[in-house]
Amino acid sequence: MIIYAAYRRWALDALPDIKNCGRHHKAEKIVVVRSPTELNDFLNEGYNKRKVSYILFIGWSWIVDPRIIEKIPCYAFHPSNLPEYRGGSPIQNQIMSGVTDTYGTLFRMTDQIDAGGIIYREKLSLRGDMDEIFVSLQYCALNLITWFNSWGGQQFDLYKKWPEGEPQDDEKSTWFPRRQPEDSEILMQEMSNESDEYLYNKIRMLGSPYPNAYITCKNGKKLYLTASRREKKNE
Repeated sequence: MIIYAAYRRWALDALPDIKNCGRHHKAEKIVVVRSPTELNDFLNEGYNKRKVSYILFIGWSWIVDPRIIEKIPCYAFHPSNLPEYRGGSPIQNQIMSGVTDTYGTLFRMTDQIDAGGIIYREKLSLRGDMDEIFVSLQYCALNLITWFNSWGGQQFDLYKKWPEGEPQDDEKSTWFPRRQPEDSEILMQEMSNESDEYLYNKIRMLGSPYPNAYITCKNGKKLYLTASRREKKNE
């Protein structure tokens, strides 16, 4: 049995193809959980009678109980080239740093956030609006999991344990906090001092379901900006 922990739409959209990839997924039942409560309830109800091979956390935003990680092999998808951009809001933090092409990373989870052994990396585009990025995330995660089901299954057959991955180089790590809704505000100084590319990126990276970019009007009301287009040089 495999637990697929996901709640983002793009992660759930990848599931039908994931169910058809790799011999281990074809041979084992996949149980989907969409929240920490669902995960805890499932594991607490007769867990000892179930044989959970591993848990995949794809498009997951919550810290996982260390006791779960200790008992069951857990693997997570992180949309950055780990150990770079550990922490929250990796998509937005990379875009704000000017990154347009990166990697999605599948790694073995530990009690340290985003710090476990690297299983595999796959190219990931951060170009376009969030709908386009979500499609890129979906196929990046699908390719990583397809690869893991083949290689990881072979490793399990040989060594009777699921792979730990290659240790990350902590000296090369960078950490960013999760963005807050108030970080979506476009301030007057940004309008005056930042480039069109900066503002374009800030608006496009905050497409729904993220807290949309907004400006605060003089009456205190917020005007939300859900799409952006930059002027071409010949316009």
